[in-house]
Amino acid sequence: MPIRPERVACFACARAPISYAHGMSDEQKAFVPTNAERRADLARQEAELRAEIARRRKLRKIIAISVVLGAALVWLGVAVVRRVIARAEVRALLDAVRERGEPLVPADINPPRIPDDENAAVVLVEAHEQFKKTEKLNGRPLAEWLHQRELRNRRATSVRADSLDDLLAKVIATHGDTIRLLRKALGRPRFSSAAAGIQPLDASNASDTMSELLSASALNAVREGRQDEALADIALVFDIVSFQYNDVGKQSVFRLANRDKAALETLATIAAATRCRNKEARTVLQALDSVDFAKVATKVMVRRQADMAHRAEGLLVRWLAPSIEMRAAAAQLRYMAEAVAAARQPPWVGLDKIRSLTWPTPTPTAPGMAPATPELQLIASIVRARARRDVARVGLALELHRSEKGDYPNSLDALAPEFLMEVPPDPFTGKPLRYVKEEKGFVVYSVGANLTDDGGMPGTARSVLDIPWTGGKRVGGDGSE
Repeated sequence: MPIRPERVACFACARAPISYAHGMSDEQKAFVPTNAERRADLARQEAELRAEIARRRKLRKIIAISVVLGAALVWLGVAVVRRVIARAEVRALLDAVRERGEPLVPADINPPRIPDDENAAVVLVEAHEQFKKTEKLNGRPLAEWLHQRELRNRRATSVRADSLDDLLAKVIATHGDTIRLLRKALGRPRFSSAAAGIQPLDASNASDTMSELLSASALNAVREGRQDEALADIALVFDIVSFQYNDVGKQSVFRLANRDKAALETLATIAAATRCRNKEARTVLQALDSVDFAKVATKVMVRRQADMAHRAEGLLVRWLAPSIEMRAAAAQLRYMAEAVAAARQPPWVGLDKIRSLTWPTPTPTAPGMAPATPELQLIASIVRARARRDVARVGLALELHRSEKGDYPNSLDALAPEFLMEVPPDPFTGKPLRYVKEEKGFVVYSVGANLTDDGGMPGTARSVLDIPWTGGKRVGGDGSE
């Protein structure tokens, strides 16, 4: 507000006492404001100052709000752009899966329906139901025999061999009808729990129990000197496990690998007693070679990819799905595309490729993002199972060579094509399996996951060594990692 010249004196003496006007002329005194005028001027100035402060505060508030709104709009624009880019990337990755002919939902992996009279899964479930009724009525002899055998394997001194034999005889006497049913009906060519409408857990439990029952029957046949029957029963066990491997979309790879390992340990005991001098050994060889582990690995990875693709398609339907979930889904699909490609490679190549991949860890703030099952563990478990079966096949072929030729060969190459179509390589390295011929036996082994030749020393639950199969004097079982 401009100050009038005539008020300069007033401002100068605004706070001066009235006595300051002493000695002024009347004309000068006319310009000296009264106390009321001075108070009015001060009040007006204070009001103007307060108004200016309020105006500036309001202006600052408007500027702050504008900045916040501008930043929010920029953030929203960036988020929309990122969401659009992530959606486009997920859609492109799903289109790539379609172009490769791979399923986008787990249901597409299920096989077509198989007639019940051709489906071995139906037989397993029927035999299991019959077994459960008989087992309960007779005091669960199979469960008791398995328990006592486990105690004996742990070197429990209270378990005697004759008591185990008595229990085993009781098992065979109790479940003879079930065993005969399995022998008669397991020749069906196909197996699919999904095609038969059987719950996966029911099929898996039936397979476990029937494998244990047939293994017990094989061991009892060895004890009674019926070598042909023993090898035929253990071949049926491997048929059951092979069926499950080929139906692995509904089964656990780790559970199947443990079941296969137990069957191989039983086979080692039978081979040590029979020395495989009869034609039934070739039936066992055929059963051991009935699993295409490359297809199993591919199917496992394709199912994992289908699960993630199905989840990604669900995100595409949600227009307001957070971009962080879309980016995580895209990273998972890229990872699984490489994992599927690695599973289709030879096992030693695919295993190295899987090791080099890094799972795209989701951001901790992303909702609903649970860690994935490690694909490396799945592939490694399949490769270990393949190595166990391969060394078992070669070991049985060596025993056949000895029974027909009189001695073990000096090289594994002598086994093909008479005893094996081809000698399998070490699935961990791609190189030939290690073979050591001894004076009264042999050991053939894979170097295992540590890729180090430990001289055929089997691994334990806490160590990763070789996977051997021994024959002749050095009778043992297959090692594990």
